[in-house]
Formats: sequence, structure tokens, C-alpha cells
Amino acid sequence: MKCYADSSFILQLLVEDFANEEAVHCFRRLGRPALLYSGLHTLEITNGLRLRLFAAAAMGSKARALARRQNASAHRRLLHLSSRGTLRRVSLSFEDALTEATALTEIHTEHIGTRSLDTLHVASALLLKADKFLTCDERQSLLAKRAGLPVELIG
Repeated sequence: MKCYADSSFILQLLVEDFANEEAVHCFRRLGRPALLYSGLHTLEITNGLRLRLFAAAAMGSKARALARRQNASAHRRLLHLSSRGTLRRVSLSFEDALTEATALTEIHTEHIGTRSLDTLHVASALLLKADKFLTCDERQSLLAKRAGLPVELIG
């Protein structure tokens, strides 16, 4: 099975304080499939972890130190999942993804209200011919369903 998980789902698997029993259960129930992992995931996960540090800085040195430890743990999990083949690195044309996302936007955004990055994830899943789309986002889930992808929504 070719599963495409959006970045929020993958973060649920990586970060302890984001850990969602439902995401872990869903991942296990599906047989711990390989998850398609693109440059878009790398950007969003790296940015998401850095944003945690930014937010923690406003809460003081203890919060920042905790966020640093949790991020280090998340990076170790990310490397572990990559080395096991759970995160299967794929590449796709950025221009093709943008073209597909733009087409989805023209049809669906006015009715669903999806953000551009969410639309880009759905477009990527379509281009990679994913058999299943995993997400924690209701609007993104609706877009993926309307685009013809089988969806697992958790959250």
C-alpha cells in the first residue's frame, strides 16, 4: 500500500507532546505501512520543530530546554523511521505539484477553504498515486476525498 501522510500526521508520530494515540493506532492498524516522504515533508517538519523552539522561547528557559530535548528526540525518531524504510523518500516535480495544486484550488478552495500547503499535499499524493491519505486536518481530508483519495482522518 502506498500511503501519503501529511506533515501533521507524521509529527504526531515523532513528537512526544504531539503524540496522538489515535495516529499511532491508525498507523499500526494499517500495518505500519511505508509513508511517502517528499521534500515538502522535510520542509514542514523541520519548520514545525523550529517553530516549537520559537514558541518555547517566549515561555522561558525551562520551556525552551524541554522543547530542545523533545525536538532532539523527534529527530532521532525521524532518522529511525527513515532508516527502517517507514519514511520512503520520494521526489516529484515541484512544478507538476504546483500545477496539480492550482487545479485543485480552482475547483475546491472556494467551497472547502483549504490552505495552499494542504492543497499541495493532496496534489502530491495524487501525483505519487497514493492508495491512502492520512491526515489530522478536516478540510484537507475533505479535499483529498473530493479528489478521489481514500482518507484516514484522525484527530
